[in-house]
Amino acid sequence: MPTYTGNKLSDDEIADLPQFLQEVVESVRNFSTKRISCKSVPSTFSTISEQNCSLAHSTCIEDNGARLYSGKLSPGCQICHQGHWECVFITMECNLACEFCLRPYHQDDAIRHSSWVRTPGEFTEFIVDCGVRGVSFSGGEPLLSFAELMKWLDASSLARPRPYLWLYTNGLLLTAKICKQLRDAGLDEIRFNLAATGYQNPHVLRKIEIAAEWFSALTVEIPVIPEDLPIIIEMLERWITAGVRFLNLHELIYEKNTDSWSMEGKRIPAVMSDGHQCFRNPDSLPAILEIIKTADSMNLPLSINACTVYGKDLQIQGRRRLYAKCSLKPYEKLKADGSAECFCAFTNEQSDFFAPQDLPFAQQHFLGRRFARIVRLLPLAQDQADTWIDFELM
Repeated sequence: MPTYTGNKLSDDEIADLPQFLQEVVESVRNFSTKRISCKSVPSTFSTISEQNCSLAHSTCIEDNGARLYSGKLSPGCQICHQGHWECVFITMECNLACEFCLRPYHQDDAIRHSSWVRTPGEFTEFIVDCGVRGVSFSGGEPLLSFAELMKWLDASSLARPRPYLWLYTNGLLLTAKICKQLRDAGLDEIRFNLAATGYQNPHVLRKIEIAAEWFSALTVEIPVIPEDLPIIIEMLERWITAGVRFLNLHELIYEKNTDSWSMEGKRIPAVMSDGHQCFRNPDSLPAILEIIKTADSMNLPLSINACTVYGKDLQIQGRRRLYAKCSLKPYEKLKADGSAECFCAFTNEQSDFFAPQDLPFAQQHFLGRRFARIVRLLPLAQDQADTWIDFELM
């Protein structure tokens, strides 16, 4: 049976479709336009090769370089790699104004903390139903809304099996009393963005030392700004002395409608598999590799994760699969990239949807109808509109 993709249908053929399928075709065309530039983006692995990196034997390079890490990852990073976590945004308020911040503009604090539920009471059930293995608490600065943080932390700790729980903070508001409350409520790990306070702020370093008395898993998580490479390398041993055991190093990216968009620096486009476009600094990943090599040459007791743009893409695909229990329709088949496939038997007046494996039966049952194969990108949030990414008229 011949097929005709959405991009190859004539205007007359599209006009002959039911209104719903016309909207599907328009969505597919828009999606395809967004992804055209994907082919021009070099793989992360090629960047690694170009640097002639003699990385340590303990360094793992996976998925064509999209995933790169040295040593044993923290449980949070392991779960993140698989896309099996949910991020709860406690508040969008912050006590700093970092130039690299990715917090969206025009985002008031009346946020839906979770992507799928509105209250901590619903969140426990959501974790269990979807098989969420990790929960992170972010912002803004979560410690600015400590009472709200504790509500969501308590709800997460009630789930069984209990997920791994971690907090993002700039560290300025952390105290021994807060550390005790967080630990007693079930928090497993704290991640400090030391780029937010200049990497060597003595006040924040003391906060890490205090946190080390309560938590064994402490992480420095920063975007790697190439110009800051010397100070980052200089501070590695001091961070270890304070109690840091893990580094999570992000490729520096620039997103529209955030402070990062105004930040100076080189940038090249990066297009995700779902069509989202951002920009990344081409010197950031080489700087990350230099940090990994330096830590290895100094035999430092640090596990280091390179959080690349395309590593994030794989994480997002994993999260779409995770949320399938909330979003997959009974007649859809889940695909590895987090999309869902189904077929439609239609006339101008009626449409029936069915699973791919039921196509032979449907062709016998719906005689006289036309058939189409359609693919939908599964949403990352409850209120996210459908994105149709493939259409074939059969």
